[in-house]
Amino acid sequence: DIESDRLGNAYEYLLGKFSEGSGKSAGEFYTPREIAELIGGILDPQEEEEIYDPACGSGGLLVRAFTSFAAKYGNESTVNVPRLFGQEINRTTYAMAKMNAIIHDVEADIRIGDTMERPAFRNEDGSIYKFDKVTANPMWSQKIDPSIIDKDPYNRFPFGTTPKSSADWAWIQHMLASAKKRVAVVLDQGALFRGNIEGKIRKKILERDVLEAVISLPEKLFYNTTAAGCILVFNWQKPPERKNRICFINASGEYRKHSDVRRLYQLSPDNIDRIATTFSNFNDSEGFSRVVDLDDIARNDGNLNVTLYVAALGEQEEIDIPETIKG
Repeated sequence: DIESDRLGNAYEYLLGKFSEGSGKSAGEFYTPREIAELIGGILDPQEEEEIYDPACGSGGLLVRAFTSFAAKYGNESTVNVPRLFGQEINRTTYAMAKMNAIIHDVEADIRIGDTMERPAFRNEDGSIYKFDKVTANPMWSQKIDPSIIDKDPYNRFPFGTTPKSSADWAWIQHMLASAKKRVAVVLDQGALFRGNIEGKIRKKILERDVLEAVISLPEKLFYNTTAAGCILVFNWQKPPERKNRICFINASGEYRKHSDVRRLYQLSPDNIDRIATTFSNFNDSEGFSRVVDLDDIARNDGNLNVTLYVAALGEQEEIDIPETIKG
């Protein structure tokens, strides 16, 4: 007799508590709720849209996308709600995702399997199924066998083969191949500026003008790493006023101390609102955001490091040049 949102919140609370004690392994299945809420706002799910997470973990990003829609449209029984789809490689985590959807009273088609080798959602002719919107927080800098990309029968990787040491831009390519509209992916900030093969792939994707925004996050938000992550937002249907432009948001200072875990930070509701509103408005804000032309990014050799384009106020450190040279 308990309302589904209450029961769902309790389940997410328990997942978070379990994550606190799980150390690095928590990152394999759990994205902090605050980040999931931010991504739900960025995706802005609409009626009857299909939303997909190819590395869904315990299903938090999908559930938050749905609750973002419900908060916007009120009683979901009166509208055609979005449909959720996900794939997860770990059987235990897959069970968590199924349970998460059931407890939130959300219908979700979650399938088990290795997305990189055997994507579960395909058309009758074997081609990759395209969803309206796609989101994921895949394992950062995951090792991958390049032959999986080279021999891919689904034509998911037109921009190039990623190095064995990092599948970040392979995940991005899979997500772009699976999307009709917007994509939001959480990654390590190294994906923004690493060179060599990844740099070449990044520049090719930039040339297609599908990257919409780059958001740098604070450090210490995730249970499995103290490193600062980022959110990359892509859009196959960029509105005319956003063509050939990318919004960079430096949210590195948007945090508060975690309410339960002393070593961590978290995004407050105000932090989430500021980031999501800035993305929605697509505007400049001194020390926080800047809209940059693709030509300017090309002059930086495709480097997407946010601090190249917008430095947080007070972030510049004065350097004692003689002292630095001396020692």
